Amino acid sequence: MKSSFISAAALALTFARVVPACGREADIAAGRKLALEVCASCHLVAPDQARAPVLNPPAPSFADIAAKPDVSEASLRSFLAEPHGDPRRMSAMPAFLLPPSQVEAAVAYLLSLRPR
Repeated sequence: MKSSFISAAALALTFARVVPACGREADIAAGRKLALEVCASCHLVAPDQARAPVLNPPAPSFADIAAKPDVSEASLRSFLAEPHGDPRRMSAMPAFLLPPSQVEAAVAYLLSLRPR
């Protein structure tokens, strides 16, 4: 009985570590897809994107944004989720509204670009 409890607990801990990672990978992939479809007109969102940004000069690349020391998960989420917040008002970014799932995906993708 004790060994089956320990086995069940070990299995639960294993899944607790695996499931979020799988969800995170899905969010990163969804964020990359969203960025290539929506953001690539202004930003370099991936080194292999098919078209160059049309802005001249282009908006900061996603890699540059991710590498900023003051960028955090919370700051990215706030920036993307609040189209009329102070940070967005002070930027040239249009005031479009993303649904929460797209905000989470974009944040996951941006954070995945951080230098290791």
